[in-house]
Amino acid sequence: MAQPARSIGPQESSAAPLKKRETWGWLTALLTFMNLAALGGVAYYNRAIWDRIEKLNERVEQLQHPALAEAESPVGRELQPKNFGVQFPLESFLVNLASSEGPKFLQLQMQLELSSPSVEEELIRKKAVVRDSIISLLTSRSYNDLRQTEGMEKLRTDIKGRVNNLLSTGKIQQVFFTQFHFN
Repeated sequence: MAQPARSIGPQESSAAPLKKRETWGWLTALLTFMNLAALGGVAYYNRAIWDRIEKLNERVEQLQHPALAEAESPVGRELQPKNFGVQFPLESFLVNLASSEGPKFLQLQMQLELSSPSVEEELIRKKAVVRDSIISLLTSRSYNDLRQTEGMEKLRTDIKGRVNNLLSTGKIQQVFFTQFHFN
């Protein structure tokens, strides 16, 4: 016996297009949401870029007007070269240091930064007195003290103070060690 052909009823025929419409509706809603999210992301990044451009324009304006830049921001000051005064090189020093580890020697060379060029003439006249004062200061230090960074900084400060006490026309602004070697 052959089975009668099955006929599609009214409910079954309308369910397929309805399911298709629901799928297209969800797909359309999903694509709309994704487009809105993409537009929001583009707007966010566009605003961020414009903010950066505005900050750069402000910085360019500050750099074009140096008085404003210095008054408002210390940025870039560390890149400006420091103006050093007149440099006065001293001859090399070789002194004995106090040490519990046996004999130790310090070979030292330095330059003095002067407050004015007139101090150079006075230093040349008082060269022997200045060297004697520095040698007596160096020999009073121990090897262990000078090995430390703090010891070197204290030595720098003490040399500056001693030499300044000998000067009358100006001052030593800074002491620069150009050689600092232990034997």
